[in-house]
Amino acid sequence: MNKATIIGNPGKKTEVKAAPEGSILLSTSVATIIQWKNNNAGGKKTAAHRFNILDGRDKVKIIREA
Repeated sequence: MNKATIIGNPGKKTEVKAAPEGSILLSTSVATIIQWKNNNAGGKKTAAHRFNILDGRDKVKIIREA
């Protein structure tokens, strides 16, 4: 099992949809910001990353019912 923990700010509104074959799809996004000091140029650098998350497994049914 592969596992990743992403801690950040929620992005777009979470969407739960039913696929034509009857499965349930969950779509959401998380935004993270990284800040560091640039020793060569001096000063602070910032980079933002957005993670789009799509899940269609059985556990989505549990999230939808909660």
